[in-house]
Amino acid sequence: MPAQAEGLSLEAVERKLIVQALRKFNWNQTQAARHLDISRKALMYRIAKHGIEKEIAQDRPMKLQPEDED
Repeated sequence: MPAQAEGLSLEAVERKLIVQALRKFNWNQTQAARHLDISRKALMYRIAKHGIEKEIAQDRPMKLQPEDED
């Protein structure tokens, strides 16, 4: 039975593993690549292939300018 019939594909599994490794190592590509047992160059290729982008923390407020203290 084809994997797509069950809703699972190699591409989806690969992407999920890469994202999990990047999150685990706070987006440190060298450590994530070691964890996945691939070269950093291979990881960078796969990040681009899957269009993976670093997440920006939504729960942290950004302070653009210091507040006036009058």
